[in-house]
Amino acid sequence: MRGLPNFAVMRYYPTCLPISSILGVVILLLCSCNPSYPNKKFGKGELLYTSDIPETDVDKVGNFLLEMGYFGDKGKNTIKLQKNSDTFLIQLVVDKAYHFDTSYDEQFRSLGSLASLSVLKDNLVMVELLDRNLNIKRRVRP
Repeated sequence: MRGLPNFAVMRYYPTCLPISSILGVVILLLCSCNPSYPNKKFGKGELLYTSDIPETDVDKVGNFLLEMGYFGDKGKNTIKLQKNSDTFLIQLVVDKAYHFDTSYDEQFRSLGSLASLSVLKDNLVMVELLDRNLNIKRRVRP
């Protein structure tokens, strides 16, 4: 189709415009569905958090997780911190192998309890396991 004006190309490919319009809308929706979170670095790790959490609490939780070994020297870990009314959510990004493996649940429950007692003023803390796209795979009940 080299050398033909645009209107001639459209005669041969009339579906190009609607497909490209639909693709543009899908890309726009995907970008708007994944919000960006403020973050802080702790060791080699990254703590994402929602803007409704005071930075003092973010620092306390980040340092706590660093002391507990969740932000170690081995590699970059991502953890997300959220707050729903009086409940904090510590959301750990984990490998696929741990999404449904319940053998570590007691350790995750202990993490939530220790965080509640030591840094989050006895607020309820729940631990959730996320995939790399920050989708919740499993919630560990306290």
